[in-house]
Amino acid sequence: RRRGSSQVEQVTVTEPVEGRELVAPKGASLTIKFSATDHFGLGEVALYQSTHEKEDAKLVQRWPEAAGKGTFDATATVPLQPIGEEDRVTLRVVAKDRNDFNGPGVTMSRPIVVSLQTPEKLEKQVNESATKLQHGLEALIKLQQENLNATNLTLKRKETGTLGALIDRQVAVTDQTRLIIAAAELVAPDVRDELRALADAEMKDAVLALRNADAAGELPRLKILAQAVNLEEIILAKL
Repeated sequence: RRRGSSQVEQVTVTEPVEGRELVAPKGASLTIKFSATDHFGLGEVALYQSTHEKEDAKLVQRWPEAAGKGTFDATATVPLQPIGEEDRVTLRVVAKDRNDFNGPGVTMSRPIVVSLQTPEKLEKQVNESATKLQHGLEALIKLQQENLNATNLTLKRKETGTLGALIDRQVAVTDQTRLIIAAAELVAPDVRDELRALADAEMKDAVLALRNADAAGELPRLKILAQAVNLEEIILAKL
């Protein structure tokens, strides 16, 4: 957001990632990485802590070395201490240009909001999230195993009927996986990455194979069903 001059300034926060809910105990530290840019040269770059009444209520850190530069990148480690009785810490990077005629123009980064919790409450929240993830994964594995068994049985019996139930169940596996990915913000990023990779590759391919088998003739159907079985086995092994 800009105030003042019409010159182009940009302030981009790269860490923490936008859209992620931030929760931490009071007194913990938060790492902030950002980039500030102005085509005519930066005048001042600083990090402020905000309140409900004032966006630049408290100066946290200023970077005088940014003055005159077209682009300035920096990292700050900020102790999370609330102002007054607030239950959160809100931070903004503020950049000013070098316009001394009718400025300076001011650009503020998006707000970085951290909800403060007691260590006990935060630990409970993390544990609840981990438990929820575990239950979700167990249900997902059960559903995939059920579909694999049914796909195998269809292949062995060389059944010629519709595969609608198999397709619907395999689609449900993908849908549940994406729900787990979206709800696992407090769980290790590598878990989300592995599930996302599965949903984008083997799970998608398994649904496609079942649909192709459903539309194929007898001999191609058996070959494609075998491919579906192989994909479902891979999914289970990775889960």
